[in-house]
Amino acid sequence: MKKKQIYFISFLLLLGAGGIFFFLFQPDYEYRAATAPATTVRFEKDTLHLGTLSYNTKREASFRFTNTGSVPFLIRDIRTSCGCTSVAWEKRPVLPGASGEIKITFQPNSLGFFFKTIEVIANVPGNVIQLKVRGTVTE
Repeated sequence: MKKKQIYFISFLLLLGAGGIFFFLFQPDYEYRAATAPATTVRFEKDTLHLGTLSYNTKREASFRFTNTGSVPFLIRDIRTSCGCTSVAWEKRPVLPGASGEIKITFQPNSLGFFFKTIEVIANVPGNVIQLKVRGTVTE
């Protein structure tokens, strides 16, 4: 009888430890983004024209997109071509048919025409979407 109780208690402990492990160590967003199956996405524009802006101003804009695929769209990382452009996005899956946006803030660091690139690393064919920002900075 004691042997059955020991086995039963051991089983319950293992079951409890497995449950705790499952809830504490679920894959996080970055892992899911790196291992997600590919989907397709459509951006309203792949180039933002910021026009003419003065040197001491910041300009904010957004790239809007829609997930046109059949699995969630997950952005893994976004890289800009210079420190004058910063980006922000919600780190959550964008479900099929749903829309989202990538917000950019451009703060000029030189005068004249500019052309900056933004690489979106995501679960799309080729893993990279290239976006562009352009305009002119005056004094």
